[in-house]
This record gives sequence, structure tokens and C-alpha cells, in this order.
Amino acid sequence: MEIAYFTHAEDGNTEILMRKIAGQLNLPSNRIMPKKPYPISYEALVERAKDEHEHSIFPEASINHEISDDVLILGTPIWFGELPNVVKKFLKEQLVAPRVIYPFCTSEGSGLGNSINELKAIFPDTEIKLGLAVQGSKVNKADQAVANWLEQLNLKGAV
Repeated sequence: MEIAYFTHAEDGNTEILMRKIAGQLNLPSNRIMPKKPYPISYEALVERAKDEHEHSIFPEASINHEISDDVLILGTPIWFGELPNVVKKFLKEQLVAPRVIYPFCTSEGSGLGNSINELKAIFPDTEIKLGLAVQGSKVNKADQAVANWLEQLNLKGAV
């Protein structure tokens, strides 16, 4: 089992949530890195993400090391109710279909959005487990939500 995640900025909400999950499971992580970094400014980020969403732009990305495990904990923000296009492209073109995905995400109100359906469309033979959605502004206080999610999925102590 391993963790792969996308965050638009160092110490972004999804990365903070990933650290909480990785810490409770004692797992290493693998960051999905866009070849063209996203802006730090929230306004500029939203503008770029909106442009990618509206014009079907799918940026290239890479990771630190190849993902080889067939059980993946996948973290991402939710943009416009969906997986970011950079994540979609990475999953479709660079990831061999895992057997199981445990998704987690951050957003400011979309929850998991359409991400579960998108994951099922990308990986039709993969089991997509119950996801964890945390509001970005509350991610620093999400320790108990993470613990409850991991316990509900029987992942605590399973690694």
C-alpha cells in the first residue's frame, strides 16, 4: 500500500491531510508534480484551474518514483466538483490500474464531488473504497476524521 497525492503548493491543504494519513499509517508518500507548477496565489490558481477545466487542458505531471503497489491511497483537491485535470491525465496515462483505491480529498464545499465516478470511469476494474472529504479550511483539525476513516476501512494497524 502506498500514498500518491496532488497538491498545488507545498504545505497545501491536500498535503497537510496526506501527512495526517501517512503519519497514522506510517506510509511514505509520492507527490504528483505538474511539469508547469501552479501559482501560489489563490486567485491565480483559480484562474488557471478554471481555464484548464473550461478548455479541457490536461497538464503533464510526474512523480518521484513509480507506483508499483496494487493498493493505493489517492489524495487530491476537488476543483469545480471534479478531479483536477492534471490528476486525470496522470491517472489515465501514467498509472497502471491498481486493484484498490482509497480516495481522500480537500475542497471548500464540494466534498468528494464527482471524483468517485471519475475514478470508476478511469479504472473500471478497480475497487474504489469509501472516500474521505475534508473542507480545506478545517484540514488542520482533521486528525479525528482521519482516524475514524482509517478505522472504518480497517486500515489502522493493517499496514
